[in-house]
Amino acid sequence: MRCTDIYGYWTLVGSHLWLLIQTPIETLYLTPSSFLMRMPTLWVLTLKRYFRSLLPGLILLSCSVLLVPASAATLTIAFGEFKPPYIFGREARGLEVDIFRQALKYKGHSLNVVHIPDSRRYKALADHTLQLDGVATVGVGEDYFYSDDFIVYQNYVITRNEDGHDIARVEDLQGISVVAWQHAWAELGSTFALLFSPNAEGSYRQDYYENPSQRAQVGMFWRKRVDAVVMDRKIFAWLSGEYLGRTDFEEQVTFHPIFARQTAFKAAFVSEQIRNDFNEGLALLRSSGAYGRLVDAYAKERWPRAGR
Repeated sequence: MRCTDIYGYWTLVGSHLWLLIQTPIETLYLTPSSFLMRMPTLWVLTLKRYFRSLLPGLILLSCSVLLVPASAATLTIAFGEFKPPYIFGREARGLEVDIFRQALKYKGHSLNVVHIPDSRRYKALADHTLQLDGVATVGVGEDYFYSDDFIVYQNYVITRNEDGHDIARVEDLQGISVVAWQHAWAELGSTFALLFSPNAEGSYRQDYYENPSQRAQVGMFWRKRVDAVVMDRKIFAWLSGEYLGRTDFEEQVTFHPIFARQTAFKAAFVSEQIRNDFNEGLALLRSSGAYGRLVDAYAKERWPRAGR
């Protein structure tokens, strides 16, 4: 409600309070006996006049309050860190962020973006000191309310042509060194998990690495510290262009499409209603074509925006 509306309502209430006391003042001109006889009647009449004239203002006030979406809120959502074009670090933008922002906007919600490393993001909702309403880009669990799939990544195993690696299936990764994002072992299918999941002590096999920074992963690949990197093709292209300062590097690498399908991610929410609001907005984004337009817009964005 606007401040001017509140001022108007209280002005209306004040005028009627004056009306409430005005009639009893008139009784000062009556004789004592007449005053005592007429006092109950005077007060009843005054109260009737007061509430009858105040009623339109109360109705207007109620209607105005009802017009404001009671559930609209500023929601704090945790995203990953720098992985363009999906997330541009501290810029609070990127394909993931904009999809989220637009989906929530349909229900009047606004978005407050925070960034948390992948390894912490999976447990972030349980940390009540963070006061999060949701976490983006997660798999399915049991403790929270999970959205429909809102973003997909097309992950490849990427190798340098000069090394001559022939990789047609996940099992072919045995015997070469590989780097991927944190928790990748749980998101790339059962065979990948069988080969690369951590042991009981939380350690990975000697030739497998998970790094929280996808910039660092690309750097490890181009410095030949690993034989292969597992990454979404768009992220690899963006970060390689930034690292090398040129765009002709794809002639030097092979993208091995060994994963059966795209990797789809959901969002987790602490509130079922907010999850439902997000799903409804996401469906509208897709049906209206706005989702596709966001994807197309970020597909045109290249590495020179880096360095922030």
